[in-house]
Amino acid sequence: MALREVNPYVSEMIRDFTAFHNSLKQVAKQLKPQSIEKMWGIALKAALHAMVEGFSRVKKCTNESRAVMQVDMKAFVDGVTAMSPIVPIPGTAHVKNYIQGFYNPPEFLFQWIEEVASEYTSKQMISLVNLVCSNIPNATNAKKLQKDIATQVEELYKNLAKNHATAQVDEMEQNALTRSTSSSSISKSVSQEFAAQKPLIKPSTSNYNLKNAAQ
Repeated sequence: MALREVNPYVSEMIRDFTAFHNSLKQVAKQLKPQSIEKMWGIALKAALHAMVEGFSRVKKCTNESRAVMQVDMKAFVDGVTAMSPIVPIPGTAHVKNYIQGFYNPPEFLFQWIEEVASEYTSKQMISLVNLVCSNIPNATNAKKLQKDIATQVEELYKNLAKNHATAQVDEMEQNALTRSTSSSSISKSVSQEFAAQKPLIKPSTSNYNLKNAAQ
């Protein structure tokens, strides 16, 4: 697919990756192949996540718009595949999944969001809800359904954030307990080791007192 057949931003992204590819080629001998692959992986994921963020900011999404999103993603993936040392292109499923969200009937939308919530931001999901509901013919029903689903999504992400925070605290406490147990075990071993040894100098206070020490 020629670059002129897709949206301008896709052409710009491919040009940026071409420059990125050429820059890496110049220093390839100084880098390990694993390092180059890692940089490519980070760059590709960042680009495709940015694409999702862009899709989430559109004000209206028709069937034609969804088709254009798919064409843009495919054009980008095709454009970088020849250059990338990583195939398949990482992050592609992230974009495909989001576009697929637009095809969900409103009554099943929240169920789908629950399944993929950890992969996207709450703003991206609420934007998708707004766009899907905007295509409902009855404006009154659309507004009510949009509000109901958006409320569910907000509650879902609050719970996810709470669970994540709890998990982090539990992990910190477990790590602290592990360190404490390990430290206690080491201290006990050291104590036993010293207790088993005879002192090099036997303490004696027969000819020693504080008065003598002061002198």
